[in-house]
Amino acid sequence: MSDITWTAEQKKVIEARDCNILVSAAAGSGKTAVLVERIVQRIMDRREPVDIDCFLVVTFTKAAAAQMKERLRKRLEKELKNQPDNEHLQRQIGLISSAHISTIHSFCNFVIENYFHRIGLDPSFRQATQTEGEMLFSETFAQILEEEYEAGREDFIELAEMSELNRSDDELERMVKKIYEYAMAQPFPQEFFNQMERFLEVETVEEWEQSQLVQKALAGARIRVEEIAGEQELVRRLCHESGGPAYYEPHIIEIGDYCQALLAAETYDEWRRILAAMTFLSMRKKKDDTVDEDIRKEVVERRNECKKRLQNLYKKYFAFAREESLHDLHEMRGKVRTLLRLTRRMHEAFIQEKRERNVVDFNDLEQLALSILLRWDEEKEEYVRTEAACELAEHFVEIMIDEYQDSNRVQDTLLRSVSREGLPEYSPNIFMVGDVKQSIYRFRGGCPELFADKLEAYSLADGASCRRIDLHQNFRSRGVVLEAANEVFQLVMHRDIGGVEYDERAALRAGRKMTDTELPVAKTVDVHALLGKQNIEAEGYVIAEKIKEMTDGENRLFIDKGGDYRPVEYRDIVILILAHAQGQELFDALTESGIPVVMERRQGFYDTKEITLMVSMLRIIDNPHQDIALATVLLSPAFSLMEEDLAQIRVESRDTDLYDALCSYEKADERYNKIRQFLDVLEKLRSKVTYAAVAELVQDIYDSTGIYEAVAMMKDGVQRTANMDKLMEQARQFERTTYHGLYQFVRYLEQITQQTEEAGEVNLVGEEENVVRIMTIHKSKGLEFPVCFVAGMGRRLNLPHKDFLSIAPNIGIAAPVVDNKRRTKKKNFYTTYINDCNKSENIGECIRKLYVAMTRAEEKLILVGCTLSTEAKTPDVDGRSRINTMFDMVLPAVHAHCFRLYEWEQEALLDTIQRELVQEAFENETVYNFDTTRCYNKTIRDYLIWLAAREEDSGETLPVKVSVSDLKMMSMQDDGVRDVALADYAEEEEEMPIPSFMRQEETDDKEKQGAAYGTIWHQVMATIDFKKAVSEEAVEDEIARLCETGRLREQDVSVLNIRRLNRFFRSPLGEEMRQAEAEGRLHREQPFVMGRKASEIFSGCKKDDTVLVQGIIDGYYETGNGIVLIDYKTDALREGEEVRLLERYGKQMALYRQALEEMTGKPVIRCVLYSFSLGKEVLVSQKNRMEGYYDV
Repeated sequence: MSDITWTAEQKKVIEARDCNILVSAAAGSGKTAVLVERIVQRIMDRREPVDIDCFLVVTFTKAAAAQMKERLRKRLEKELKNQPDNEHLQRQIGLISSAHISTIHSFCNFVIENYFHRIGLDPSFRQATQTEGEMLFSETFAQILEEEYEAGREDFIELAEMSELNRSDDELERMVKKIYEYAMAQPFPQEFFNQMERFLEVETVEEWEQSQLVQKALAGARIRVEEIAGEQELVRRLCHESGGPAYYEPHIIEIGDYCQALLAAETYDEWRRILAAMTFLSMRKKKDDTVDEDIRKEVVERRNECKKRLQNLYKKYFAFAREESLHDLHEMRGKVRTLLRLTRRMHEAFIQEKRERNVVDFNDLEQLALSILLRWDEEKEEYVRTEAACELAEHFVEIMIDEYQDSNRVQDTLLRSVSREGLPEYSPNIFMVGDVKQSIYRFRGGCPELFADKLEAYSLADGASCRRIDLHQNFRSRGVVLEAANEVFQLVMHRDIGGVEYDERAALRAGRKMTDTELPVAKTVDVHALLGKQNIEAEGYVIAEKIKEMTDGENRLFIDKGGDYRPVEYRDIVILILAHAQGQELFDALTESGIPVVMERRQGFYDTKEITLMVSMLRIIDNPHQDIALATVLLSPAFSLMEEDLAQIRVESRDTDLYDALCSYEKADERYNKIRQFLDVLEKLRSKVTYAAVAELVQDIYDSTGIYEAVAMMKDGVQRTANMDKLMEQARQFERTTYHGLYQFVRYLEQITQQTEEAGEVNLVGEEENVVRIMTIHKSKGLEFPVCFVAGMGRRLNLPHKDFLSIAPNIGIAAPVVDNKRRTKKKNFYTTYINDCNKSENIGECIRKLYVAMTRAEEKLILVGCTLSTEAKTPDVDGRSRINTMFDMVLPAVHAHCFRLYEWEQEALLDTIQRELVQEAFENETVYNFDTTRCYNKTIRDYLIWLAAREEDSGETLPVKVSVSDLKMMSMQDDGVRDVALADYAEEEEEMPIPSFMRQEETDDKEKQGAAYGTIWHQVMATIDFKKAVSEEAVEDEIARLCETGRLREQDVSVLNIRRLNRFFRSPLGEEMRQAEAEGRLHREQPFVMGRKASEIFSGCKKDDTVLVQGIIDGYYETGNGIVLIDYKTDALREGEEVRLLERYGKQMALYRQALEEMTGKPVIRCVLYSFSLGKEVLVSQKNRMEGYYDV
């Protein structure tokens, strides 16, 4: 038998029989070991031995299934050594490989493969990739839309004419997909559609009062009022304590009276009348020397908070009259019903399309397995087991579900259908183990309510048919980590938000025995609060300093490994983050600080140089008339043309695209030879497209261009070639889909890049290497680390953006009331309540994420984040719904003895760290970090400037190429706007050579005044989704998305003025551009190169030599009459200074106009400078094409 000494609770789990069992196993409680021991004990039971293949064990991941099989193998082999002649044990070891220990989808696959004939499924079906499934979905929906437009049904036209949808069908597809995904997370999708329809069928005020949504809203309001009443009673008692203001008691009692009246009310209308009629006495200070001023202020503050909470309750839920809400329901339901009808059609058509291609997706695996195991019984009007389900139920002695808190309703129904629950001849046999406090997969359909409901329903008593056993002893972490977790979660984790009441039963208890030592070990949980705005890089520097202290400092940290203490190493340390977007800046900060670190990148694969190059190569093989892709390939190491080469080629053929210009280039020079070489390679590759497999074509590109070898010689060549190998594997994977051909492969890659979790670079670092690891909290689930940092504690939680559709599967579906004629949209009771429910559920998930993060630490836990203040109140039920950061959860508890709070001034901190890094750079002679474009010796610099001046005096030297930005600066200097060279040089002092990576401070100081400021604004305007930026709140959401996807850094956000951005999007120009984007007429960040005579460009120049002008146009959109050209300006201006814009940017706009007209062959009919500081358009009209004179 096992050598482990089991606790009394663990023994109960191992030995309980003949009942359903729910094991609530806290973090580090040894649940996997207990589950394995239970299986072994049942296998070795002398009275009723069970074969291992008679268990159905469902795990959350394939890795967990493989790990459990290996644990079982080792455990049985150990028993076999003690009983070498035991034939039963020998057979079990042979059966392990075929045992039903797998993920739910593997089990579904098993059911389908064995019973496919019962549903008429072709047994040669193949599982589609996620990308293939999304492509199929979009194609199927496009076909449905085409049919709907052709049919012209009134309800569809009414829906399509909504302002949210009439610019593009993409938004309509997104809405339908949202409903579809909710439906597929239910056991019976058609029943979900019916339920949503029933929600909309309320006809009278009486039915409305009794509806599920209203009753749930009243129940939630009752909980809030009960808490307010409890607070009111505490404040009343405070009035009568020594020094208390007893004269305030009437003010407190009136709060209590309102609470009692509300709690006695039974209907929505009664609640509304009471809340609407509330008036409150004014609290005036009275002269009374016996009253303690601090107590008086506390009473006033707490009473006013109670009053505010009652008023907010009215505003949020009870400001809507019953009749108004019923009318809103009737107004919105037509459009919602149409969306439901479209989704039903999509569901059926998508199934049909997949059947024709003989593929299934993950949803199909679950739904097909259900259709095999359950059937609808007309007489009973319910689903009953099929013969196949009964066969499996008879075979499986026990159904064991690991990580049950992350199961969804489909999976729960599936596993119950093959259990013995409800079969009269058998005892219940479902064994569920998990921890609702660690449920963090709601975004994948996880349903923690399944666990939470059973937690309340199952009995703790021995012998119950549905039994609950709690494992709360933690054998992983030091006591101080557990104390800290208990302090935090008893304040924020409750049944209403968090899914479980974190009471004495839920609290973690220390089960790990620590060896006494005088060595420095963890005594507290450290909280490092960086006072200031969000700066993940600053957090990285703090973490780096702490790591150095732990590993190299005088007070090195020691950790207990099996009773022996040793110093902390890098491999013992993990840094946990909420999202991958935070990781890169942490990685960079640690790397600069000399800390070896590794991070698994889940994004960025398609942004690497080598993959960008390969995708561009594939694009031009499919269609060479794509200038940007073609230029990317030509400028690559494979073909080695320079920018000047491309510019000259374009000068020779101005009226064609780049590919045609290449084909017509005839000058007999070195450039010509390179062009012919490229065209020959391209032609050979294009000739193979019609017959070669995509993987074969990719290999041909590697072989014929030398790209693979060139990439291998670049910096990080090993990583880059690994990425190239991964692309080849994706090509092979594509060949196994129902799509074929190069065009579809390019589409396939584009679809992958649009996914929320696109591919990351290949990870080349092994598990045992001595490096610090950065990973997301989700990735850390099930793991443990001696030292755990949690970064980004002050970062805003990634709560879902408000959407047009509000859906709660257990309540209903709602949308704003939209008037197509007036173009108005009105919120209502339904969207408000459902959105609040969904927000609470997501906050609850974030609380559970923090629980997972904090309980990963074995020895030392450090929480790091940026915040404006460390002051925090204990959150009540309303306060919990306003949690925005993980610091909001932790800071109310940091005054407990198990915490140690460190406050850092960000500016002083960064200054100190940067100085240390500079000193370290000099000590290590890191000369390779110097900026080689700058001269640091003042004498040599003066001499170089003198030489440059002599060259200017000796005659005109013309550049081969000039950018529009250069011309703009010349224009500004000519106009006396700013003499950059003189102004900067006059104040220069002798410089010390500073590594380029250390000049961040210098840049930050000028950022809001100079080019970096404008660059951030232009980056936003180039990447923001115009269609979604319809309100200030929506603009904020878009900015958050850009940060999430890495388009913006967190520190960049402080540069932006959201109000000014919103003013732009609400302006006539913003509306026109939004409409143009929806219709595919808007073009942003358009690069160009054109040739011009030097005399046309440079003031006073007499030469007619051709100079190439290059630039990037911010944006333009096409109309029926011509083109509207737009350029954004962030110059600081006052009202009435519009003419300064025209003086500064006249020449630039003239060049943009000419470039656009030459590129498109269409006239520019309107030229606009949009000033963000003025908040308006400055229209420019042309007087002279090249002199750049403009007027308003």
